[in-house]
Amino acid sequence: MTFGMPSVTLGQNTDTKKEELKKEGAKETIKEEPVNMDAIVARWGDRVIKEGDVRKEMDKNAPYILYPARSVSELPKEEQMQYRRKMLNFIIDRRLIQDSAGELKVVVNDEDTSKGIADIKKHFPDEQAFASALKQQQMTAKDLESDIRRDMTIRKVIDTVTATTPTVTEQEVANYYKENPERFKQPEEVWASHILVSADKNASIADREAARKKIEALRKRLLAGEDFAQLAKDNSDCPSGKRAGGDLGWFKRGRMLKEFENVAFALKLGELSDIVETPVGYHIIKVHEKHAERVISLEEVKGDLRRDLITKKKGEVFERWLTERKKQVVFTNQEDKDIPKEEVKK
Repeated sequence: MTFGMPSVTLGQNTDTKKEELKKEGAKETIKEEPVNMDAIVARWGDRVIKEGDVRKEMDKNAPYILYPARSVSELPKEEQMQYRRKMLNFIIDRRLIQDSAGELKVVVNDEDTSKGIADIKKHFPDEQAFASALKQQQMTAKDLESDIRRDMTIRKVIDTVTATTPTVTEQEVANYYKENPERFKQPEEVWASHILVSADKNASIADREAARKKIEALRKRLLAGEDFAQLAKDNSDCPSGKRAGGDLGWFKRGRMLKEFENVAFALKLGELSDIVETPVGYHIIKVHEKHAERVISLEEVKGDLRRDLITKKKGEVFERWLTERKKQVVFTNQEDKDIPKEEVKK
């Protein structure tokens, strides 16, 4: 459960009212009612949530979680309201958790926040890059510190609430393994590299012939003993060439173009393919290793399964705790109160 960034997946429905107006030749002049930003939409104790709080959260998260829209105004009206309802409940959940820190004796000190900032800075080459990233997010260092303190508080509250969650037994792990056989089927996999000489399907005959001759010459050099990775780095039109000497890593069926994967899965280890033509051009493929289709044993996944089931139990314990806390919240509009369980992803 993550409260730093709500995860919301919205559909891509069409705004039917606007479509009807277009069909009728009418002007798209749907008048929007003004929004009262000071209107109280939820309250508990001395806490109040205003419409402005919700709109601010909506705008803040829109670029990250609205797809393909990049702003709230790009969404159809119905989806705007769905998104608004999710953000309101997200704010309420987050503040209810924060409000519980005192009674649970949860403390986040300056040393904790300093370490959190230092951990974030490790992902940037220097202070200038870090400052630039903050500016792009329209944040100050103080804003970041506040967010880190808030998120650390939330994590500590969750850990405290779920600290006494019953452990997962060996039998529970075994039962889950037995009841979910599909999860433990590992499909056939191949680890391969390739060299690509691009030749778009719309390219001229002359361009395709030139690409063909280039790939043939490269294959002769490989057969003569030249290094595959170096030739890929110097000649491949696929980004994997310069990035990793043509190495594509492990992949399952369905990940690559059909013509490409049919050859890759048929090759023997270390074998060099003939020239493979696909809609993007000509390839030479080399297979490094293969995994046959198999069923992963219980012993291999026992540790991961135990962790997954413990996380699930903790999530259930915390959901019950939060649901109980949320009973004190009074919504101005009852339609804002309940979100179907399947719509909420935290």
